[in-house]
Formats: sequence, C-alpha cells, structure tokens
Amino acid sequence: MSRPPSDDHALSVTPQAVRLFHRLIVWLGLRDSVVAITIPLVLLSSALAVLLRILVAPPMGSFGYVVTAGVAAAVTLMLGVPLIALAADLILRLDRSQRAQRYLATHDSLTELCNRREFFRRAAHAYERARRGAGTSWLMMIDLDDLEAINDEWGHLAGDRAIRHAADLCRAETRAADVLGRYGGDKLALLLVGVDHEGALAIATRLRKRIAESALAVDRPRRLRLAASIGLAPIASPNGTFERGLADADSALRQAKRLGRNRLCVYGDEREAEPVAA
Repeated sequence: MSRPPSDDHALSVTPQAVRLFHRLIVWLGLRDSVVAITIPLVLLSSALAVLLRILVAPPMGSFGYVVTAGVAAAVTLMLGVPLIALAADLILRLDRSQRAQRYLATHDSLTELCNRREFFRRAAHAYERARRGAGTSWLMMIDLDDLEAINDEWGHLAGDRAIRHAADLCRAETRAADVLGRYGGDKLALLLVGVDHEGALAIATRLRKRIAESALAVDRPRRLRLAASIGLAPIASPNGTFERGLADADSALRQAKRLGRNRLCVYGDEREAEPVAA
C-alpha cells in the first residue's frame, strides 16, 4: 500500500512568492492545480504583448526587428523562467497536498488499509462490476481474538502491532481485484471478487492458519501468539446484494466467536456456521 507523498523534492524558488501565489490560487478557488499554471502564463503573455506593442509601434528597419526580437527573447527569459518555475513548484506542492489529503481521508493510519467508508465505496463498485459478469463474490470478516486481553496484559502498543500484523497477513492474501479494509476496531473486511466456494474457503482457511501460526516478539523472550475468527458469506448474483453479504458474513463471524474462536465459519453452508477443520 502506497504511503502519502512527501514534499522532499520541491523545486527551489522564493518561498515568499510561492506563499503569495498559493494564497492567490486559494482565494480564486482553483482546486485543480493544473488550472493554476494559467495565471503565470497569462501574466507572461500580457507582459510580452504590451512590450512588443510598444517596441514595434514606430517604423523600424531590419536592424530594429533584430533588436526587438532580442529584447523579446530577453524578456521571455527574465519573466518566463521564474514564473514557470514558480508555477511548477506550486503545482507539485498542490498535487502532493491533494494526494496526501485524499490518502488520509480514505485510509486507516494504523494499518494503511482502506478505512470503513472507502472500503464500502470500493467494495460496492467492485461487486457491481463482478455482478454484471454473472460471477459470485464472497465477503470475509476477520476479527482478532482476545484483543482486549492483549491490551490489558501486553499494552495497547502491542495490540496495535497485532492489528497491523493481521492486516499485513490479509494483504498478502489479497488479489488485485479484491478489496481489503479495516472495518472497525480489530475487525477487517475482505471482498473476494469472482471466486467460487472452494477458492474462497481455501483463502479464508489459509489466512486463519497464518494468523494462528504467527507470533510477535513483544517482550523478549515472551512472544505474543495471535488468533482470529473468520466469517465467510457468498454474494450470489443476480439476486445477492453487497449489504446482505456483509450481514451474512458478520453473522458467520459471530457464530465463530460463539463456537470457541480461532475458527472459520461459513454462512449458508450445509453445516450452517459450523467450524471448518484446520
């Protein structure tokens, strides 16, 4: 997952001029940074037009035209280069700022996964695309077991590390078409697009095993053992809905918790919400 962009490579121009130009752009309400470059270009074009009009007004010979061309070139260099550099610097800054703001608004700061709102948005779009292809998608809800006990015994920093570690393991099982996000607290959600029952079951089983087999070196020589309960539910096209799939996956997750945790339960199976053998 990409991190928010930094501002390490901004062009070196006069900071006061950049701030003034930035205030002008904000005051004018130009949200698209590409539009911002029109301001220095208009200023440069106007200055050149006025200057050339003054210079070419009197009759001139060939030498006069050469001089005029030389003056125009000099003015272009004197005005154009600083203004273009200023505009380029501002565009880079605005673009980085906009990308960083979008990233922070759509991603969870701890896990760097999609936050709840962005997960709903992306997952709904991904499901609609898959539904038009008459495929079946699956929703998986992953909940770390005993996170409260981990926080009490090991501290909240250890709890954060546990959530981040589980998120990394889920990310490793996510394909390009899938959507993974932090649903809330210690709960993660994963939309598996265009997979059948066996494929979804294999991914969920493998993920549960990987979490259960992992251990975090929190307080040497002690290691923190993790476990997770997983609920899995299909969204069958054309009658299935994304919201219904979420509710079914959450129901299967609650059943996994009731049956003893550290297990996978499948909603709508013949063994409805029965644990799947490891």
